[in-house]
Formats: sequence, C-alpha cells, structure tokens
Amino acid sequence: LDDDNTIINSESDINRKTDISALNYGISADLGISIPISKIRLFIKPEYKFGFAKLHSGADYVSNNYLRVVIGIKVF
Repeated sequence: LDDDNTIINSESDINRKTDISALNYGISADLGISIPISKIRLFIKPEYKFGFAKLHSGADYVSNNYLRVVIGIKVF
C-alpha cells in the first residue's frame, strides 16, 4: 500500500533457494474406499497433508501442504 492506501502491484523474480531438508512435522488425514471389480479390487484414497514446519523465514509464510490421490489394484 502507498500513502493513499492504494494497492501497488509489482512483480519480482525470486532467485534464492530455501532449505527444505529439515523435518516437516504435521497432520495427515485420509479416507479410502475399496471397490470390487470381478477378480480384482480397486482402492482409491485421497490424502491431505498439513505441514507445520515453516519453509521460509521471511515475511511470507511458506509451508508444505498438499493433497494427493492414491490409486491401487489388488489382483490376488
């Protein structure tokens, strides 16, 4: 914001690296289903991970949160 409370939009290139090798602790939640299809079983499991570790120490908060979907097949 400037002196007149007008939002100033600016772009900048970030060319620094961050250390992401530290332990990322947090919460994981998932819920899966099993679907029988003839002689196989299909498993579908969405999973959400919420990381508490802060990956960047500047003014911006950068964390490691993500959603992934796991799909599996049991053939025996």
